[in-house]
Amino acid sequence: MDRIELLREIDPAAKVAPSATIGPYSVIGPDVTIGPKTTIGRRVTIQGHTVIGSSNDIGDGCVLGVLPQDLKFRGSETRLVIGHGNQIGRNVTMHIGTESGGWVTCIGSENVLKESSHVAHDTFIADRCYIGRCTQLAGHVSVQTGAVVEAMIGLHHFVTVGRYARVGY
Repeated sequence: MDRIELLREIDPAAKVAPSATIGPYSVIGPDVTIGPKTTIGRRVTIQGHTVIGSSNDIGDGCVLGVLPQDLKFRGSETRLVIGHGNQIGRNVTMHIGTESGGWVTCIGSENVLKESSHVAHDTFIADRCYIGRCTQLAGHVSVQTGAVVEAMIGLHHFVTVGRYARVGY
């Protein structure tokens, strides 16, 4: 066993593809599934019922699948689902869904989420979207295919960004 193996904590119940790479000091919870060829950076925490597809690149310091910041959340087994081929920058946070919001937070495929962006509960990001650094998406936000949300933008609850739309300042 090499040193990297000793510096990370992967619950034995987690389902991690053999070709996935998990960096040092990362913590992977028991209800997590990580697909093939996905790379997890250093100091990443992945908890909750989280499913991550194949060929994702998840940057250092991300916190994924943690409890939502919603007072209506009652502790049910809601989910975070991340598709394939996403580039998730350093220090990105994503919450699981809530019972009242559809039970799932969903990130499609081939998206770019830049450093320090936040995806709250019950948010849906379709495919091929760009979310700029330090962007904050509140709960129940929908970002449709090909949309661009530039850096340092905050989107309020229940906002929809249409297909190929651009939100900037």
